[in-house]
Amino acid sequence: MGGAASGGLGTAPSGMIHYWPFNEAAGSSSTTDQISGVSATVANGFSITTSGYYGNGLNVPTNTPSHPGPLFLLDDLYDSMSAMTLSLWFKASNSGNTQFFVGNYVNGHAAWNGTLTNKLYFVVTGSIYAGNVLIPDFTNWHMLTAVFDGTQTGNSNRLKLYLDGTLQSPTYTGTIPTTVTFKTTFYIGADPGPGDSGDSVTLDEIRLYKRALSAAEVSNMYNDLLVCIAGDMVYNSASHVYQYCNGLQWVAMGPVPGAGGSGCSSPTGSEGSMIFNSASSVEQYCDGTNWIALWNCGEMTQGFTNLVGQALNSVVQSGIIAVPSSIKCNKTVSISGASGEFQICSDNACSTVLQTWGSSNQTISSGQFIQAEQTTSGSSNTQTTATITIGGYTDNWTATTCDSTDISSLFINLTQQNASTQVTSSIVQIPSTKCSFTVSVSGSGSPQYQICASSDPTCTAPLVTWTSSNNTIAGGQYIEARMTTSASWNTAVVPAITVGGYTDNWSVTTDYNKTVFITSTTYDGGFNGSNGTAGADAACAARASAASLSGTFLSWTAVTTGTDDPATRFFHSFAPYKDVSGTTIATSWSNLTSGTLTAAISKNESGVAVGANTHVYTNVSTAGQARTSGNNATRNCASWTNNTNGDQGRYGLTGQTGTSWTDSTEENCNTTDRLYCFQQ
Repeated sequence: MGGAASGGLGTAPSGMIHYWPFNEAAGSSSTTDQISGVSATVANGFSITTSGYYGNGLNVPTNTPSHPGPLFLLDDLYDSMSAMTLSLWFKASNSGNTQFFVGNYVNGHAAWNGTLTNKLYFVVTGSIYAGNVLIPDFTNWHMLTAVFDGTQTGNSNRLKLYLDGTLQSPTYTGTIPTTVTFKTTFYIGADPGPGDSGDSVTLDEIRLYKRALSAAEVSNMYNDLLVCIAGDMVYNSASHVYQYCNGLQWVAMGPVPGAGGSGCSSPTGSEGSMIFNSASSVEQYCDGTNWIALWNCGEMTQGFTNLVGQALNSVVQSGIIAVPSSIKCNKTVSISGASGEFQICSDNACSTVLQTWGSSNQTISSGQFIQAEQTTSGSSNTQTTATITIGGYTDNWTATTCDSTDISSLFINLTQQNASTQVTSSIVQIPSTKCSFTVSVSGSGSPQYQICASSDPTCTAPLVTWTSSNNTIAGGQYIEARMTTSASWNTAVVPAITVGGYTDNWSVTTDYNKTVFITSTTYDGGFNGSNGTAGADAACAARASAASLSGTFLSWTAVTTGTDDPATRFFHSFAPYKDVSGTTIATSWSNLTSGTLTAAISKNESGVAVGANTHVYTNVSTAGQARTSGNNATRNCASWTNNTNGDQGRYGLTGQTGTSWTDSTEENCNTTDRLYCFQQ
């Protein structure tokens, strides 16, 4: 199982046989191998310092006799290893004559020699080594990793040096053998050169593996990803919890932190010990006080959906959720808060109940189902919480009461509607947090409404079909209204739709008569420099303003169908089009674009008659579309931008009711003609 580690990289990975994180308190007189538990004295100028790579580290002075640092006596099993990996972090204060080594001073050690221009080495024996790896920025932290694999052939395959996770190309001296020997002495020491300047080195996270790590593992280790080997399991005595490795990190298999303590009872067991609980079919460990079920048998990952908009002082139930097949052991279920209870069933509809509603602890197994209930608050818009614990998973399931305050808006008022016509409102959703309200309608227009489900925003399948009777609508549901408009133009009908304490006086106004005139002024094919249909629109607006005509006026001109033609730009009026004297030109948009007018357009904005067959620039068909669509020099004066004699624009004739009122023929763009203007 391995022992607990206290370093920055968690507990011991598979294959790691020694680990020195140096995380003892600064100034400690000894340091401990976290795998074997063997300690060594820190003396002779060596010290535990707070400036390590991960937390504390070991300061190695270089003005002391050779290899006086901590000495660890290793197991003879580590002699003649056919594969091993030695990794460490180091940082120097300066190059000087600094040298350090980690390993057996004669056989199997990593070294850095400041006297040899800051280069790294790994020595297999005194005369056989790989080295010459240059460290240009030695005052920063670096990770050196030596990977030995005697089963391979060739020096570069048997001994690989990595710097900061990247494979190097060292110089090899001698033939790398098939085994490496640490004997029983493992030093963390220094070997100062002559005239040493007193510079020091800090070491940290020294790890020795009895196997050859892969290039990917070395790279991941450098990037703080490889903290363990997948499948390993250890007891972390600092957090009082068992952990397993998922290949990237240590994952706790119980509550963190555990209780800690002197041991467990019923049955008796020391902290970290394990038993199999045959009654619950689960492996358990002692966290110092309690027997804890190992979480590697799986845990729930999703609980109940929180509820909103619930009735006050009501018992509400959750959805029914399953204990997935991935959970391999029984789980204890408990509930607390909000008068909560639960039931356990054998099916997803709870038609077969295994454990009836209650709040006492029960056991649930994989493949079974659970449902919870709680009592909501007696106050509006207030949350209650029932805490359901299933094994090691806790779900704080909340239910929030509905908001009993009235809504503040409902339907949008409508204008320019057809007369004597049934019109429908927009579909409005009551906020999901609201309580249920009574709906009623009254007033003129024979108002009705329908109610639709919260899942039916288009009201394709109403819960309550069109009615004028009172009904109840719940939070989250939709409401839609309809009524019949006035028989008169420009007249509002205002029925009342009441939801709870809020009344919406929904105003629906019929369309109004649209004024049509011929401009008293004339314009060339570029509309006197205004250009395009927008320029013609501006001319209409100016003439209407001069005559004190209210509303928006647009010109009966076009360049491109579907873009700027009247069929696209105009409001298609339900009401009649009339000249300024009140004569009906057309009874509606449909009549206007039928091909024949009810009466000819013959008055300007001031009501003055304009002579028959006066030319009016248009390029508009009787259907309200462009007569010739797109830029055309011989049909629309090059998009109504040209006033030259060579180009032409199509025009209509005043005083006509047939096709020619809008679609007659062309004339030169330097000719000045009038414009038709229509109120919107």
